[in-house]
Formats: sequence, C-alpha cells, structure tokens
Amino acid sequence: MRTTAETIEKLQSDMYDVYGFAGGVLLTKEHNLIKWHLKSLGEVLFNKTYDEYYLWLKAFTTPEKIKEEKDIKALKSMMESCFTYGGLSKDNKYIKPYIQTLGVVLFDKAYDEYSKHLSENCFVVPNVHTDHEGVTYNSLIKK
Repeated sequence: MRTTAETIEKLQSDMYDVYGFAGGVLLTKEHNLIKWHLKSLGEVLFNKTYDEYYLWLKAFTTPEKIKEEKDIKALKSMMESCFTYGGLSKDNKYIKPYIQTLGVVLFDKAYDEYSKHLSENCFVVPNVHTDHEGVTYNSLIKK
C-alpha cells in the first residue's frame, strides 16, 4: 500500500502523462487514470493536490513540451538498445521512425548528443545471459 506522499506523487505523474496526451484536453478530475486517486487520498486532499498541480502544469509546461520530452526519452531508450547490440546509426530501422516523430532538427540534436554520451560513458558486455531458447543477451554498463 502506498503512503500518502507516494499517492500524491503518482497522481501528479498521471496528471503529467494525461496532460501531455492529446494536447491536454483530456486532463479532468473525471479521467479514469486520475479519478481512482480520489479514493486513496480523500476528496479534500485529492482536490487540493489536483488543483495545485494543474495550475503548475499550465504555468510551467505545455502538452507539446511533455510529448516532446517523452519522444526524446523513447529515442534514447531505443538508442541504448541499438548501441548494446552494435547497430546504432541514424539509418537503423528502429531509429529512423524518430526522425518523423521529432522532426529532423530536434532528432539530429538529440541523436548526436546521446550518441556521444553513450560512446563516452558506456560500454557493452557481450553474452551476459543465455535464455532457455539459446538467445544470448548483452549488457550496457555505465563507466
């Protein structure tokens, strides 16, 4: 069972996710991902937390910025996988879709920065595990 602080943090995280989806129009107290927190927090604390965080979201970010952050995070995760298995390049079929998602300029900036970060700060340990089907796995380790 979550503590009150953990429940508030989860409510804020869910609000952030919902606000970043579909231009923010779906963020209401009645949204399924949001309203279940009412039972855990009680009406007064739920309303206070929701109202304060909603004002913060509106003041300090936009749905578009949240989506962009999530898209960059997804690109970095895919880059880590490709780097781990020796296929990190802008031409990689798993990386290419992010060009369209992020746009060329933002993609190039995020890709170049994170590619440099991976090559300077990480190394790969090959064949750290073999599953029951004989497939071997590598591991990405931070230096």
